[in-house]
Amino acid sequence: MAHPKGKPRPYAVCCEDGDGIHPLRGFRYATRASAETALGDLDCAMSFRRHMGLGGWQRGWHSFVVIDMREAS
Repeated sequence: MAHPKGKPRPYAVCCEDGDGIHPLRGFRYATRASAETALGDLDCAMSFRRHMGLGGWQRGWHSFVVIDMREAS
């Protein structure tokens, strides 16, 4: 009964900054490949935002990582 809504989604895309690793809400995936694809898309989007000088991500976020939440606990 741990996962009442379908398949477990243990892989989380997280943002890593000077304070540690923070899972991004809504970025949970059933496979590592799906999570890595999302991470690549997110990385491209954030690079574009930084390049264009758009705000919102200047608070020290500096990299994205995929972690298996089963191992993290």
